[in-house]
Amino acid sequence: MNWYPDAIRKPLTADKDRQALTVHNRVNLHIAVSESESLYSFFNQRGIADSHFYVRRDGKVEQYVSTSMRAYADLEGNDATISIETQGFGGGTWTVEQRESLARIYAWAVRTHDVARKLATDSKVGDSSKGLSWHRLGIDGNFPALPSIRAGRLQRGGGMHYSTSTGKACPGDDRIPQIPMIFERAMDILNGSTTITEENSFMADLTEKQQTEIYQDTTEKVYDAATDQWDTQAEAQRKTNVLLRRVLANQVADQAAPTVDVDADAVAEALLTKLTPAVAQGVADALAARLAD
Repeated sequence: MNWYPDAIRKPLTADKDRQALTVHNRVNLHIAVSESESLYSFFNQRGIADSHFYVRRDGKVEQYVSTSMRAYADLEGNDATISIETQGFGGGTWTVEQRESLARIYAWAVRTHDVARKLATDSKVGDSSKGLSWHRLGIDGNFPALPSIRAGRLQRGGGMHYSTSTGKACPGDDRIPQIPMIFERAMDILNGSTTITEENSFMADLTEKQQTEIYQDTTEKVYDAATDQWDTQAEAQRKTNVLLRRVLANQVADQAAPTVDVDADAVAEALLTKLTPAVAQGVADALAARLAD
């Protein structure tokens, strides 16, 4: 049996036909959508999904399931996941105490179960889903596109479902950008650090709001080498659409010019003002098929 030494042990006794957890690919972070001091009574019911750990706002940790056994918080990932629920609702950030406890649990899992020392990037079976992970990686929904760290399962190209709920925000838009900070702290712990100092993390001198803003800036913006500036996701998408429209318009114009007495550049400019990328692509495909006949 594997129990985190700094946790308050509250083993669940309800019969849930629990199986052994023999592979430990990831530690998955959740938000409980609850301000309860404990989830023991709720979890200790047959038919209720549960997690291995619960971290309160003050950083205190409860453990309900040994990490040698499966918990049920991650659906298709249950067979290889250590799950951590945290106190709080969808909005807001993890407290300093919660982040410290999350980092320490992850570091312990690395030492105890050889969990990968990396941030997961999706929920696909394989190395990309191993390491420190979070629930949204396996949730479908209308989330921001990559490279935003808030992207969900669909935006990352599919993978295992960690939930059947669509659009579930877990662990929350403001908490997800904190996960790289938790990972960095865990690496410090694994390297022997007991406290965060100015020498090993400038983030220690920043407020939680400033820390969140830094990660929002670095995960929500895209660098444009042509202008040497950082664009918002919306501006980057607009530029991409402009480029796509021009490429498609040029394709249509080039295909039309050999058979019709027109100026390809003039056709391209006209198409840019009238056709969406989807329509331009349709025109290009239809024209290509007709010319091939």
